[in-house]
Amino acid sequence: MRRDSGIESVAGLKGKRVSLGEKASGILVVARLVLAAFGLSERRVKAVYEKVGTSGDLLVAGELDAYFMVGGHPINAIVDTAEATAIKLLPIDGAAARKIATDHPFFAATAIPAGAYTGVVETPTIGVGAQWVVSADLDDDLVYGATRALWHANNRPLLDSGNPNGRRIRLETALDGIAIPFHPGAERFYREVGLIPPK
Repeated sequence: MRRDSGIESVAGLKGKRVSLGEKASGILVVARLVLAAFGLSERRVKAVYEKVGTSGDLLVAGELDAYFMVGGHPINAIVDTAEATAIKLLPIDGAAARKIATDHPFFAATAIPAGAYTGVVETPTIGVGAQWVVSADLDDDLVYGATRALWHANNRPLLDSGNPNGRRIRLETALDGIAIPFHPGAERFYREVGLIPPK
């Protein structure tokens, strides 16, 4: 949202022009969860349903008060918006964030760091971890080997030098927010390293 909007929390979006993402999108699903956690709904905002790039353009033009986006930061469309006008991000924290994480355990508290977008301070939010999903039919040894290779020390430079979020991919948080069963090969590896207790 524009930094000069005067809106300081998600609850402050009541009656405002807010893009909730495209119809049938993942962004819309998350926007509904976040609004509900702050006591709002689509009916209590002036909802529009636009792509993030279009939403950014509308915000810059003053035709939109805020928009939702879900993705790994920095998101190019938000980078572009922040370069075109002074923006701020609304925090998703406190009781509302705890409710979302309790009701939907694949969410966890996180923060968008200062400087991820021009002029934007560190902002608490909720996030989902990336999950590596494989077919249940894959050979146990193959999945064990792939999981072991992902976490091998020789792979660390690849994670650290790719996407800025790659540095945050850490073995100690690998199981945070897991909402689906483990493949037996992956489970074997995580038991060996002590992240899953022995049987």
